[in-house]
Amino acid sequence: MLRRIVVILLALGLAPSWAVQADLDSATAINKAGRQRMLSQRIAKAYCQLSLGITPDSSRRQLDESVALFDSQLVELTAFVADAEARTATADVARIWGPFRTRATGPVTREGCGELAAASEPLLEAAHRLTAVIQARATSDLGRLVNVSGRQRMLTQRLTLLYMAGTAGADSPLLRGTRDAAAAEFAAGLEQLRQAAPNTPALRRQLESVALQWEWFRSVLELRGEDSYGELVASASESILSSLERITGQYESLFRG
Repeated sequence: MLRRIVVILLALGLAPSWAVQADLDSATAINKAGRQRMLSQRIAKAYCQLSLGITPDSSRRQLDESVALFDSQLVELTAFVADAEARTATADVARIWGPFRTRATGPVTREGCGELAAASEPLLEAAHRLTAVIQARATSDLGRLVNVSGRQRMLTQRLTLLYMAGTAGADSPLLRGTRDAAAAEFAAGLEQLRQAAPNTPALRRQLESVALQWEWFRSVLELRGEDSYGELVASASESILSSLERITGQYESLFRG
């Protein structure tokens, strides 16, 4: 089944370089479970961007690729987990994913943006629980850094989703408070990574670059009122996500040693 999914993804051009690996180790499993958190937000974000007409070609590609990647990683993680707690956590993700997937791949409307943003919350929570369970079984504290760095990826997409949902008409004091909390969590997580003892010189340089990207990203998230601002937010979120993917992969490599 996994091989069939890989072939389909490659044939459709929907498999990023970090998408599919036949046999997982603990480091990769933490990374991929953490990436499921990010994808829960990225799928809803791409849907919202489509509903707003923001970079429609890119947003459609992000949506399709993210759904396919969530599917393939869920297969891998289901094959990886061994104990009862991890199997339960994986089953919870799968149970929530089915209806979410159906909604995300259905007709795109502005009203659906707020609905999908709300539906992404339980999927995010379930994916986070699975990541925590897998990390708890890791033999190295570097697993924690893979987890933290991976969560930073999620926060870039979460912040963008909240921006897009607000633009689509779901803005409220609760949404703004959630956005402020996500920004504060990102800033704290970034500082935690910058202070991490295992950082190599290359990682330190990349984290300093992310700190600069974060200042730009945070500033464009404050922009409102022009259609072009949404495109700026979308572009900034893609740039910082790409940097954090590389950084998380490097923590994964250090874990593997």
